[in-house]
Amino acid sequence: MGLSHDRLAARCVALSLLLAACEGEPRVAGDASTHELKIERGSATRLVASTARGSIVVRSGEGTAVEVQATRLGYGDSIEHANAVRDRIEFRLDTIDGQVALGWRWTEPPASGEEGAVGFVVTVPAGFGLDLRTGDGDIDVEADAPQLDAVSDSGAVNLTATGTGPLAGSIRTDTGDITVAVGARDCVVEGQSPEGGLIFAQGMELLGDGHAEWPYGDAAVAGRLVLESGEGVVRVGRER
Repeated sequence: MGLSHDRLAARCVALSLLLAACEGEPRVAGDASTHELKIERGSATRLVASTARGSIVVRSGEGTAVEVQATRLGYGDSIEHANAVRDRIEFRLDTIDGQVALGWRWTEPPASGEEGAVGFVVTVPAGFGLDLRTGDGDIDVEADAPQLDAVSDSGAVNLTATGTGPLAGSIRTDTGDITVAVGARDCVVEGQSPEGGLIFAQGMELLGDGHAEWPYGDAAVAGRLVLESGEGVVRVGRER
């Protein structure tokens, strides 16, 4: 795994889990624990990752494996109780039908007053498609991905697309901002944020009918944008 960058991302995920404890009814947060998982991609071409509560960070790597730093956190009436809740969280990393599936489950159902949160920092092979979902947390992607579907019920979604191949995808968050930066590629991106803002970097210029053009070096790249924001701003242009 690539080290300083991934460790920083893992710390950010752990912090996001702790911040989530400040929302809703008061709970005592236990000690976060981070575990390393790894699986060879085999014939898989896509990552499907989901968590009910927690952030997802994805980066492209140089290898053929999917590597994960998974952080889990429990909430209860005391630190000891919260740590016992945390230890009933089990990670799942499998290859199914051409996909790498990442998630978690309870080994025993939580009782009243018990909650858990899980965040993932994932390194995927270049060219891997991404399907990312979190109920409460941010999604941050900096990857060479031909396809991206990202949904956060409550959190920001940030996409920095690397590589030069075509990119298609959809991004939705109910309450957070969406920030997208793309390079030299054909691009179709749909963004929806009913209560947040949308920021598309790289100097994009709207051409009409949902199409846009943005400069990349001495060239211009064209694509199609579908932007929708119920209460936030929509900014298209060079990020400042």
